[in-house]
Amino acid sequence: MLYYVQTNLIAIVFGLILLIQCRRTSSRNETSQMIMLVMITALIVASLADIMAYVFRGTTDIAVQFFNILYFISFVLGTYAWFVYILVRFRYITNLKLIVLRTGLPAIALCLSILLNPLTSFYFSVDADAIYHRGNGVIVTWIVEWGYLIAAFVINMIAVRKEKSRQKRQMYKGYLLFPIPMAVAAICQMIFYGITVAQIGYLFSILLLFLNNIAYHEQQDGLTGLKNKNSFYIYKDSLFEKDVFRNISIFVIDANKFKAINDTYGHLIGDKALIDIANALQEAVDDIPRSGIVVFRFGGDEFVIVANGASDDDVTLLVNTIGRKITERNAKNKEDGQQYVLDLSIGIATGDCTNKKEFDYLLNKADELMYEQKQSLAKR
Repeated sequence: MLYYVQTNLIAIVFGLILLIQCRRTSSRNETSQMIMLVMITALIVASLADIMAYVFRGTTDIAVQFFNILYFISFVLGTYAWFVYILVRFRYITNLKLIVLRTGLPAIALCLSILLNPLTSFYFSVDADAIYHRGNGVIVTWIVEWGYLIAAFVINMIAVRKEKSRQKRQMYKGYLLFPIPMAVAAICQMIFYGITVAQIGYLFSILLLFLNNIAYHEQQDGLTGLKNKNSFYIYKDSLFEKDVFRNISIFVIDANKFKAINDTYGHLIGDKALIDIANALQEAVDDIPRSGIVVFRFGGDEFVIVANGASDDDVTLLVNTIGRKITERNAKNKEDGQQYVLDLSIGIATGDCTNKKEFDYLLNKADELMYEQKQSLAKR
């Protein structure tokens, strides 16, 4: 049937576009991106194998057998790669070899048994007319593949519940959508024998993953993982979509003598110092028992915290918590042999806001107060 070729060509074309885009934007050392490349490659190979199996259908039984084996193995590896992606993303295991050793046995055993299918005809058979027939063993492939998808979903749910960062929690929720198109397509292919839609479901799943990652990274600072300046302005606009009264506190934070850290120890150490500050600020915000407090990296060594609806006690608690987190970071860095010391200047402005102009006034006021503190420290 012509739709076999059309369906698979759609998956191949979009798969190649995603593969090229992913290779352009990924780092060779970023494990999660490498796994995503494996997932996209598995989709392309499965789609090519399905086309070739259709082309040789009714002509050469060996070719039909070979390409169906390739099709089965591609889907096993694709679903397993998603499971590994989730483990790596949520840092349950960071060593890829260790992940494969601990979790890969069902996938490896299944792939090896599929390779033996010409001898067993367990998963499918090819008759003398080179026509494919589904075997009882296909249930085993479904069990293993669905097992990995369900396990990944459960791990994802746990990560969403445990994650304190609202930004990361939103991204993790996006991952929950990944199995849905693949599952729907797989169920249709199980029930309606003879159709081929699994590749399209897989394609939609990867597209969802890709778009979810793009949406996250567009508003994320690449170095620190905090929300970036673009995200700050989006957040500001969202505050005043409705004409409501808001009590807002804005913290403008700058690292003291940061240039000296860069000049003395180099930019790599400087980057580590920025990450330390970002982590300390995010941990301090997460420790405040209320919502509506968001931390941003504004650029360079400058950070901004917006506390929407925070009380005076919340503001005081946050300032003290930031100081404590920075002290803890300095103590740990000293134990680890790091020579630099983190120190911050913080300007805070609190007021009632009903529009963006009043918000900007508070931001400028906090910025001025921060520089006043910075200058007074420099005179000591």
